[in-house]
Amino acid sequence: MNDELAFNSKIDLWLLILLLTGVTACLWGIATIWDSAAALMWPVMVLLAVGILIPLWVLVSLRYFLSDETLRVRCGPFNWQIPIRQIQAITSTNNLISSPALSLDRLLVEYGDNQRIIISPEPREEFLRQLEYRRKQAG
Repeated sequence: MNDELAFNSKIDLWLLILLLTGVTACLWGIATIWDSAAALMWPVMVLLAVGILIPLWVLVSLRYFLSDETLRVRCGPFNWQIPIRQIQAITSTNNLISSPALSLDRLLVEYGDNQRIIISPEPREEFLRQLEYRRKQAG
């Protein structure tokens, strides 16, 4: 099996609303200062544009990929590649720590030398089944 399986992140409605509210506030800020001639408004507009683009980039790009050898996590500008052989434990968590997950229905993946990543793949049971199959194949 060499195919890479892709899983989306589960998205909690409250988090989606929070992110989209932030994007809307930034859009409103840009619209409010658009006609301003003040030189300092351009840096503010750039910061507001970043406040729009980063959350949208995360929403659109957050995916988890399983291949025979790796769990790959892509989240906006960030990428992690975790060798399947190094995964030591997978446990459920609802930890609020910042992570590449858009839901509090999360999995804590422990791997390597005391490294961790928290993810929220959907469908969760299929992800766990596929990951466990690959872990057994990896030996």
